[in-house]
Amino acid sequence: RITAETPGQVFVEGQSCLYISGEYLQIDGLHFRNGHTPGKAVIQFRDSHGQVANHCRLTRIAIDHFTQPSRHNRDHWIEFYGRHNSLENSTLLGKSNRGPTVRVFLKGNENI
Repeated sequence: RITAETPGQVFVEGQSCLYISGEYLQIDGLHFRNGHTPGKAVIQFRDSHGQVANHCRLTRIAIDHFTQPSRHNRDHWIEFYGRHNSLENSTLLGKSNRGPTVRVFLKGNENI
């Protein structure tokens, strides 16, 4: 379990992203602001090698105006891969560039 010492007061800023892979992981209380992802998504339920997450939870996450400098650049804030993952009690606010805010990938058996 990864929990902010003071939920909502741990800020992730600048060019940042979070990859989650494994099972039964919980990420709680992070706040993304004042920046953007350098890649395709702010948070992905898989790692850079394509290993997906299963039974993982994001709780009390805030992504606040964490948007690309150009509104024509496409990204997603959260990409779901794997099985039985969830986003709970979170805030997604101020996305102003192209691309859906949350995307769920169902391609492949690992995502059913």
